[in-house]
Amino acid sequence: MQPSILATLTRLAREEAKPNRPVYLLAIFFMATIAATTGLSAWLMKPVINDVFVAKDEAKTWLVGGAIVLIYSLKGLATYGQQVTLATVGNRIVASVQMRLFNHLLSQGIGFFAAANSTQFLAQQSFIANSARDALGLIITAMARDILSLIALIYVMFLQDPVMALGALLIMPLALIGVRMLIRRVRKIVSKEFSSLKDIMQTISETAQGIRVVKAFELENHMRARILQAVTAYTGAAIRINRIASRSAPMMET
Repeated sequence: MQPSILATLTRLAREEAKPNRPVYLLAIFFMATIAATTGLSAWLMKPVINDVFVAKDEAKTWLVGGAIVLIYSLKGLATYGQQVTLATVGNRIVASVQMRLFNHLLSQGIGFFAAANSTQFLAQQSFIANSARDALGLIITAMARDILSLIALIYVMFLQDPVMALGALLIMPLALIGVRMLIRRVRKIVSKEFSSLKDIMQTISETAQGIRVVKAFELENHMRARILQAVTAYTGAAIRINRIASRSAPMMET
């Protein structure tokens, strides 16, 4: 990780995560519950196959079935709790960052406004606020739910078959290398996405402010072409980011 990115994440955690610590702790509790139930569901595969399908033990069938219902019900409730708490704190972060950016904007001198246009301010405010929310949400999710789930699953693997577990862990570095390459590609596309977002907001702003000129010179088709180009570029970048980010799932699942 580049030093500038690490410094930005550290500052973000200090300024935004600390005030919302109770909510994040609650989200981490829900994620720990998800990790525990994930490990338990993997551990239950052995009695499901041996006792239910092979031995056809009716008593254990009811017992294992009841345990499965309980585990997945608990996992579902924990997933709901995690999503609600992260969404709540995420919206608070967006509001906080937007207010801080606007206050910073008001503190600047006239020369600052002469050097840049209002569209850039609007694009930066929207993009930075949402990026702050997404970054903290991703960090908390990765550190809590994903790492704890990984620990729980590795524990179950070694508990049931150490040799096969060791063999499975040997190929994990290959998946991590692949994920790192995907992150680099996403980082490049994000800059294009921001540029396209700025073009969209600039076109809308120019159309609204200069609507008399647009109507007088019949520039509607020209403005439509501009906005279509910007929207297409933004949509394409967003789709590419989603497509690349989603490639990590099949690698890690495999």
